[in-house]
Amino acid sequence: MEPEKDSNQSKIMIIAQFLYVWLCIAFPLGLLTLTVGPMRWFANYAHRISMPADNESLYGKLIILGYIVVTLAIAILISRALLKSGSKKKKKGGIGVLTVLLIISVGIFVFNPKLLIAKQANEQIETDNNNRLEKAQFILGAYPDYNQLKILKTEGYSAVISLLHPLVVPAEPKLLNEERQNAKDAGVELIEIPMLPWISGNEEAIKKIRELAKMAKGKYYVHCYLGKDRVNAFRSIIMDENAAYQASKEFDARTLKGIKIFERGPIIDVGNQIYLTPYPTDEEFMGYIFNGDIKTIVNTLDPSKSNYKELIAKEEKYAKQYGVTFVNLPIRGNSTSTISAFASSVGKFEKPMVIHGYDSNDPTTAGIKEALTKMK
Repeated sequence: MEPEKDSNQSKIMIIAQFLYVWLCIAFPLGLLTLTVGPMRWFANYAHRISMPADNESLYGKLIILGYIVVTLAIAILISRALLKSGSKKKKKGGIGVLTVLLIISVGIFVFNPKLLIAKQANEQIETDNNNRLEKAQFILGAYPDYNQLKILKTEGYSAVISLLHPLVVPAEPKLLNEERQNAKDAGVELIEIPMLPWISGNEEAIKKIRELAKMAKGKYYVHCYLGKDRVNAFRSIIMDENAAYQASKEFDARTLKGIKIFERGPIIDVGNQIYLTPYPTDEEFMGYIFNGDIKTIVNTLDPSKSNYKELIAKEEKYAKQYGVTFVNLPIRGNSTSTISAFASSVGKFEKPMVIHGYDSNDPTTAGIKEALTKMK
């Protein structure tokens, strides 16, 4: 029994060593993949072309799958080399080098998450409020480090508005604590308005943004993590609260122009800034609908159907919070007269406009497309 016991222990040690080697390889390569490698390249590309959220998610998963395969292959090769070395000194040395790589990469990820942030140009909105002489100006961007905060101080910024949320782990709690100290050292006021990167759970943040729009005086730098969806949602809310912001220039918000598909179905651009879509997911709402680009949502779901009633109420609630006009125009039946009447009625609404039911792969959507096309 002893030889069998020793054999089992040996197998366990080999498996444990392999898993440790894989961890030592996977973590540093994972950090490189996120910060300067494939995921960073792909994220920048996806944002630049306004890639649909579901496509972005799919390709991101494929990159992660490739990363897992590559790290497993490397770990297998290194583990075999260590087993065949026959020298305890070489084996300890190899494990030691791998351990150092692991410690360094963990340290960078935990204590310097700013490496995950891509530098990008800032955008600005400003207004001369008729009710006061002071000019309020908002510069939108990504997370500022200490040196950037010092520059903001010299440029006369009144405050920095941080949309980072402590529940967005692992990076944002660490970044937020660091920003508090950096702002204090740089002599810049920090206004915290924690905002989640999806539409739900932001009621308190939206309330604070609307209050800010009524009393803002001076120049503010507004940021989330990467300076994308949340800052554009901020822009949408503050422009809705204060009409004077409507004169601001356009920003780098993700739009539906050229986007082909959402998670629940295709997106159809019928022209004249009208888009037919399926019911968006929370991420699609934040990225494409409530970011200041879309002015009107026309929901065609029937509220008398219990499975749709909750979806209609949810969308109406968030449309109001984010300053987008919401209209529920149920389409009951697919007759030509019904759909033609619907198409005629939506022409009065402000554009860009999204029209949707639940799934855009249905006869109703096809009928709406045909009716709107004929009206051009």
